[in-house]
Amino acid sequence: MEKKNYKYFDFFAGIGGFKLAAKMTRSTHYKLIHSGYCEIDPVARSLYEKAHLNGLPVQKIDDITEVKTNRNNKGEKLNNFDIMFGGFPCQSFSNVGYRKGLDDERGKLFYNILDILDH
Repeated sequence: MEKKNYKYFDFFAGIGGFKLAAKMTRSTHYKLIHSGYCEIDPVARSLYEKAHLNGLPVQKIDDITEVKTNRNNKGEKLNNFDIMFGGFPCQSFSNVGYRKGLDDERGKLFYNILDILDH
């Protein structure tokens, strides 16, 4: 039986928790292929690249608000992907944060996820 390939894009990538999980996933039915990642923090981005990319030709997006969507025509067009990983900033919703939710700028990044999925 031939494996089906699924491309994934890693948003709010941090240092690569979702990437590591994808790498460890084993299946006889499918294969996960890294299409790209998005991380705004330069230190986390640097560690992600050193720990996970090893020269892989994937798309790098620094800021999710600069991605092309139906609402944002000036953004960067994303590589095609089938699965979205996205551990968006939890500080806005966490009990240890200020719990401002969608009233916090970081909390509003949730809408960027929806825009990308809609696009």
